[in-house]
Amino acid sequence: MHTDSRSKLGADVWFCPSPTCDTAYFDFLERFVLINELLYPVYPKSMDAAICPCFGFTIDDLEICISRGSPESIRELLAKAKSIDANCTTLAADGRCCIQELQRLYHRGVQGST
Repeated sequence: MHTDSRSKLGADVWFCPSPTCDTAYFDFLERFVLINELLYPVYPKSMDAAICPCFGFTIDDLEICISRGSPESIRELLAKAKSIDANCTTLAADGRCCIQELQRLYHRGVQGST
């Protein structure tokens, strides 16, 4: 987020995860930062953005896992996410690890392809 945009918000800030909402972040006082004010695209606001900003795992990577019928790349990512190299709290738009979302998307994709 641009420095000017961050200064519009209070100390407690939340991320709006809805892909269709133009708001990226908001606070208690109903101040907000729009997605076009962000420095770079973030998932799920942009499907081109990495689901895992720490290690660059994308929707395309996930689709490869689904087409192969193997979650090996997701398992490797899980191991990385548990390492000291993961920086989810500062790199992820919502400050959370991506593993739960990746697993959800993988299972939905596998079920949809059968």
